[in-house]
Amino acid sequence: MHTHSRTSGQSLAWSAVALAAALTALASSTVSLGPGTTTTLTPSATATVLDVHGRPDVQTVPPSCLVGAPPLLDAPEAWWQGINPPSVRAQWPVTGYRVWRGPPPVSPCPETARTEVYAGLYAFDLRPWLGRSGGILSARVVAQARATSVSPLFIPEPPLAPPNAGLCDEGSAGLQEIWRVPPAPAVPQLTGFDTVAQNPGNPQRIPDRTNGGSLVATWPGKQPTQRATGQSQRELAGDVGPALIAALQAFEALGRTPSSPPGSADFVFMTLGTNRPPNVRSLSDSVLPFTDCRGAYSLALNIVTP
Repeated sequence: MHTHSRTSGQSLAWSAVALAAALTALASSTVSLGPGTTTTLTPSATATVLDVHGRPDVQTVPPSCLVGAPPLLDAPEAWWQGINPPSVRAQWPVTGYRVWRGPPPVSPCPETARTEVYAGLYAFDLRPWLGRSGGILSARVVAQARATSVSPLFIPEPPLAPPNAGLCDEGSAGLQEIWRVPPAPAVPQLTGFDTVAQNPGNPQRIPDRTNGGSLVATWPGKQPTQRATGQSQRELAGDVGPALIAALQAFEALGRTPSSPPGSADFVFMTLGTNRPPNVRSLSDSVLPFTDCRGAYSLALNIVTP
């Protein structure tokens, strides 16, 4: 996995074809649940898209400005790279935000501030399901937090909870929405973390809306005191049965078959956090006391057949 930058001329559309080529397909499992059989699909490809705003790179800060100053932030993907075992990174993109601001700059020192906003992309390979749309009873997509990085670790109960406590919680961190996005063919390949620094002329990578996308599930409010424990596993789930059937029928109309190339029949989702564009430029002033609210999330597609 590596981090790279995009130029201003590149598109914000999402590419299922490129995503599917990024990682090796993962296995699915089938279990019997009540009147039907549930097949759980795991993503064939995943990626994290990251917008970085603010703080200059450390090489641009004069050494005299670093004397007595707080340490600069580590790389945006450093926390994610430390999650073990490393194999989970193939399935667990990051969603959420992190903000940091140093002390007021003194001339000629630059401002030391940075805002990071993360979104996850997940592609599911539907080729084995082509021609089987008539046998699908229902389907839902389920997101679960697998690792979180939240600061501070303790948020008091109301009425002492800060007014913006609903923006984050330990159990689900910054995850707020799941969107289904179209598998547009015009996007560069995404691998691991895809980063763009917000300098003049660079577009944002994380959209404030999804052109042609549809909202699948949302958390209207958070529970900032809820802990991430085995007894209180939290999940965000949404019904995608009609959308799945329509997607299969659309792929079939294009002449795609189970032997088609990888990425030719992908069902693509994006997870978005509680804070994202167009409000991102004011995050460092507005989201405190939550300076770090990121999570690594798994996404599963559960398909029920007779």
